[in-house]
Amino acid sequence: MATGNFDDMRSLTRFYRDRGIRYILDPGQGTPAWSGPELREMMQGSWCFIANDYELEMAYRKTGLDETGLLSLASTLIVTLGAESSRIITREGSRPVAAARPLRVVDPTEAGDAYRAGFLKGLILGFTWEAAAGLGAVMASFAVEQQGTQEHRPALPDIWRRYEENFGSMPGTARAHGPSPVGG
Repeated sequence: MATGNFDDMRSLTRFYRDRGIRYILDPGQGTPAWSGPELREMMQGSWCFIANDYELEMAYRKTGLDETGLLSLASTLIVTLGAESSRIITREGSRPVAAARPLRVVDPTEAGDAYRAGFLKGLILGFTWEAAAGLGAVMASFAVEQQGTQEHRPALPDIWRRYEENFGSMPGTARAHGPSPVGG
C-alpha cells in the first residue's frame, strides 16, 4: 500500500489484515498527513513497512514507538538511506545493503521510487530481502543517472550486469521471507 487516496489506504490495509493477506505499507510522502493512531493501525500486521530515514523518524515520533515497537506491528522495516542505499530491520537485527554505484549522478529525484520498484520486483521473483534490496539499489542507481523522474530505461542485461558488479552473482530464489505476496 502506497500513498494515494487516504481513505482507500486505510480501508485496504484493514481489508488485507482481516483476510490474512500480506501487504507492504509505504505511506511515503503522505506520512505527515497520518496521525500516530492511524499509522499504528495501518502498520499492524503488515509484512513490511518501508520508508526513507526521514519518514521513519516521523513514524517514530507520531506513533510514540521505537524500532522494537514498530517491529511489533510490522514484521520487517526497510529504510532507504539515499546514497547509502538501505537497511533491513527485523526482530533478529539490522542488516545494511550497500548502494549500487551509478556511472554518474545527475538527478537524485525519484531514486527512492526506483529503489522500491526494484525491491518489489525482487520479492516477486522470490529473492531474499537482501537480494531484493540489492535490485532496488541497482534500479536507484540507474534513476540518478538521468535528469527527470522517469527517464531511465535500462535494458535487462544492463540491470543484471550492474547487479553482479555490485553484489556478486545473481541471486537464487531462496525464500527467506516466506512465499511471495503474489502467490509463490
